[in-house]
Amino acid sequence: MANKVAQAFGENATIHDGVMRELAWRTQLYVIFILPRTGSTWLMEMAENSGVLGTPQEWFNEDWIHTAELAMGCRPPQLVATKCADEYLRKTVADYRSPYGIMGLQLSPYQARSVGDMLETPRASIDLVTRFYLRRANIVGQAISLFRSVRSGFFHSYQDGAVSRSNLDTVEYDAEAIRSWCEHIVAGEVYFDRTFRRLGIAPACFTYEDIVEKPRDVLAWMANCIDNRLDARNITAKSSRLSKLGGKSSEQWEQRFRAEQADYLVALDSRRPAVRSDFQSDQ
Repeated sequence: MANKVAQAFGENATIHDGVMRELAWRTQLYVIFILPRTGSTWLMEMAENSGVLGTPQEWFNEDWIHTAELAMGCRPPQLVATKCADEYLRKTVADYRSPYGIMGLQLSPYQARSVGDMLETPRASIDLVTRFYLRRANIVGQAISLFRSVRSGFFHSYQDGAVSRSNLDTVEYDAEAIRSWCEHIVAGEVYFDRTFRRLGIAPACFTYEDIVEKPRDVLAWMANCIDNRLDARNITAKSSRLSKLGGKSSEQWEQRFRAEQADYLVALDSRRPAVRSDFQSDQ
């Protein structure tokens, strides 16, 4: 299978060990392994606005990386005028890290596999970064959100407008499609679970529900995981561009799906890696 991320770097698609060591010496690096509709974009904006955590964007998104335009502030290689993965990483870290010297990256299952293939020595590189893993406990709500967004093309509230919002509101309930997205999500969870076991790593886990309940405390917890010398008590959680897209229809669909697909959900849960959270609030 072609590596869509590596294809963006015609001159050099390898991220060399020396570059990773150089970056880690100057900057405290972290990665958030993500799944769709887990609040990752919202988390990225709040982290960026905090002034502490840098900008943990999907810097290696397989679609954005081939464009010449900013996507939620994500600057692809063409805007950096480079086709070298090492140089892209250097410039991104230098330009988007926080004044505290912290910088992050989000990776979906596909992106994690693609970037992993680009690393000269994956195990050596991953030892240089703090690892987080973001999931959503409510997989039905997650699948419904993903289904509605994919079907409508409306993924984030910053896209809001008469046409995009109308597209979202006209999507009709489809149990088979929701089941298909449940399977997609679990496939990603299983991939991460197997990858973590193979590499012998245990990322700090947290959930969409944690972010919704205590966004500021999640940011402070992340900062302390990255550097326990930081005083993150005054960290703020601000979001100016994003808001939740769910509503009464999503809640009604979830109730209906759970009633109609009870046996399926029992079987799905038996195949799903257990959801856990290491998040601890300072309140």
